[in-house]
Amino acid sequence: MKILVVALPMIFAVSVANAQAPGTPVNVVAVAMSDTSATVTWEPTAPFIQDGFTVIGHMAHGTLPGFPGGALPPEATSYIFRNLICGERFTFEVIAFRMINGTEWQSGIAPSNMVVLSQCGAHPIRLTLHQNYPNPFNPSTTIRFSTPKEGMAQLVVFNALGEQVAILVHEPLPAGDHAVTFDANHLAAGVYIYRLKTASTGRPLWRKMILVK
Repeated sequence: MKILVVALPMIFAVSVANAQAPGTPVNVVAVAMSDTSATVTWEPTAPFIQDGFTVIGHMAHGTLPGFPGGALPPEATSYIFRNLICGERFTFEVIAFRMINGTEWQSGIAPSNMVVLSQCGAHPIRLTLHQNYPNPFNPSTTIRFSTPKEGMAQLVVFNALGEQVAILVHEPLPAGDHAVTFDANHLAAGVYIYRLKTASTGRPLWRKMILVK
């Protein structure tokens, strides 16, 4: 089943894949796109009796920010992901669960999957590196950036001594908005610098972030 949704001023192509695997207790039925938001809608399938739902959004470089954690109530049938990035491919999961002995969570046999490809009508006009969020952070944070032209891009993290501690991106990227998740679980608390540079722009961009533990 394929769904094509057009929303002005941006155009999104939405496709549904593996909407329901055999034995899956929840069936994703639609995604409605509006500007940079995606509303994921689902319906439970008998005979699974759930205590609630967990909704997870994934993109190429990590999990979508914005979901507060925990779970949605058992009567919930939709969830809205906001501030999506143009030009990215997303996978949405809706997982039904029930509590065992008040503490243990048991997911259904398989989550329901939906792949969404979003594409904006306009590209950024300049190279942009946004402040990471959250900041300060522990242990992970999301770094967003925009590239005006297709080409090789590199996003690198340094510690306060100028030593390279992570390479987050080193690959050709299309023009558009991008995001990557930085997991600093193995690093010590302190100030870190991240640098963005591309083959099509001469001067790299720098920003500072703070890891707390």
